[in-house]
Amino acid sequence: MIGIVGIGAAGGNIADLAFENGINAVALNFSERDLESLDFVEERLTLIGSEGVGKNRDEAINLMVDKNWEMALKFIKENFSTPSTEIIMVCFSAGGGSGGGIGPMLVDLLAQEMDDKAIVAVPILPDTTEALVHQVNALYVTEELSRQDLCVLPIDNEQVKKKNPNAGKARIFKETNETFVNLISTLPKYTDRHSKHGVLDKKDLRTIFFHKRNFCYFICRNNKIR
Repeated sequence: MIGIVGIGAAGGNIADLAFENGINAVALNFSERDLESLDFVEERLTLIGSEGVGKNRDEAINLMVDKNWEMALKFIKENFSTPSTEIIMVCFSAGGGSGGGIGPMLVDLLAQEMDDKAIVAVPILPDTTEALVHQVNALYVTEELSRQDLCVLPIDNEQVKKKNPNAGKARIFKETNETFVNLISTLPKYTDRHSKHGVLDKKDLRTIFFHKRNFCYFICRNNKIR
């Protein structure tokens, strides 16, 4: 029911973990080395023009010439066009270059090109100790997403940092990714449950994410979505 698109290194790591847990997932990146470092996700697209853009959003956007946009849209459509995939979550680092540059525009294009699917933007927000360039990139991303008519489901690394103030970035990212993927894996299972007080069917679940301007907030605290 749910498909994951991972953009850049951060999004690719989520896609890799999702695929390991049985969720249909793909990854795309300018960096072939980043894609090669993934262990499980099978469908990967290397964007052309650079081996990586660092944290430069503008460079990523400029490299997404017509051919790259065309390749990316075709790649995603080929992997998620079946009726069984009703929700597509596009994961990317809001503070990064590739994800922060491509992510907002790609989700907007997907919403137009695949209007039968619920397209969800999943920006990963930097914690407050990350470099200034990450914070600035994240501000641009959140501003761009706020102007779009789609569901946004941010992942907040700061919440994990607060729970583990002495943890390194590798541990923070690992815990954040695992919590997110575990919760996403659990969501469709609720549609199989029954209660005299009502049920949540697959159509209801899809509607939650399809609802325009629905701003969900994922927070890695007590394993809840709110």
